Amino acid sequence: MKKIVFILMLTILSFSCSKNYANEVKQVENLDSNILDANVIEDKVKIPQFKPTVEWAFPTSLGIESIPFIDDGTIFFGSYNQRLYSITIESGDLNWEFKTEGWITTSNPFIFDENVYFGSGDKNFYSLKKNDGSLNWKTKLDGQIFSSAALFKSSIFISAGRYFYSLSSSDGKILWKRQVQDDYKNLLKSTPILSGNISYWTSGNICYAIDSFNGDIVWEFDSNEKIAGSVEINDKFIFFCTDSGTIFSLNKNDGTTNWSISLGKRVLASPVLNKNKLLIGTIEGLYALDINKSEFSWIFKEDSIFTRPPLITNGVAYVGTEVNNAGVMFAIDIESGIEIWKYNPEGSLDIITTPQYHEKYLYFGTIGTKDFIGHYLYKLKIE
Repeated sequence: MKKIVFILMLTILSFSCSKNYANEVKQVENLDSNILDANVIEDKVKIPQFKPTVEWAFPTSLGIESIPFIDDGTIFFGSYNQRLYSITIESGDLNWEFKTEGWITTSNPFIFDENVYFGSGDKNFYSLKKNDGSLNWKTKLDGQIFSSAALFKSSIFISAGRYFYSLSSSDGKILWKRQVQDDYKNLLKSTPILSGNISYWTSGNICYAIDSFNGDIVWEFDSNEKIAGSVEINDKFIFFCTDSGTIFSLNKNDGTTNWSISLGKRVLASPVLNKNKLLIGTIEGLYALDINKSEFSWIFKEDSIFTRPPLITNGVAYVGTEVNNAGVMFAIDIESGIEIWKYNPEGSLDIITTPQYHEKYLYFGTIGTKDFIGHYLYKLKIE
């Protein structure tokens, strides 16, 4: 039986503080001791049983951290072997590959106007023709690119080195850039999140609201702790976590604090919001926080570290991790936190990518045990 633990209601303190600064955080003591009997709850929850099956597995020479992008019967993804791949979704056959001079890891590809865009560890942001992989343009940025890009009105937004950037999607010209760091100690990895003409970014301790048209700072918020990953938003609020486990909810309009609470668990991944549930991956489990009721709904524990955000679709959270030196993909019921199924790809050491879902199939990459062994992009039938 999986270790699913449910937490008694925790009241999250709402408060007013000086604009743009975190000067009070609700501390939660003995979090994991405040649990109900998971066995009683699990017996009352009926979870359908399903065994996932592999449709195909596409091999690469090194691991895959890139989130695959699906477009018009084709999958695009990057690898540590410095290549971007285009493969056919039906068969898993290779269409083309494009070689860069750096790892392609968390700067995930996306498609716009018949072109594929992505960043590389060689400091270049690329635009290729999606049908044959030929180069349209590449733009050199300030540092290695670990951020995924966002698109707004034909402009691309991405962070690299010490800067936030806006690029023209047509020719890669830098429209504006804003320096947010003085050195390269903390590599910018966060993906900008767009809402109207405002984009939300993180750098070090700071959460920024940026005018997407000109790069001006609308407001900034100092969390006093290093922020883990990117923000999540709904129509009114911004949510993010710090490395040390503090969860913040800010008002989108002015960056003032709505509430904050400390889990006391190290967080490595960006949070993911699904309706009223905020899912947070930590070094000790996957937490689900009900943002409306101000309580934690459940924790999923599997003696593992959750380093990447889950994909949530059709009431299920899909998340990869490492358990006992083997990669495992979990399917978890979003309401109860109970495991639906798990799949261990043969020869994999870890799964450190957020999967993609398309028409009853799940697509994700793995990290193998060594060169040419266990590094695959999988197509997994899950329905």
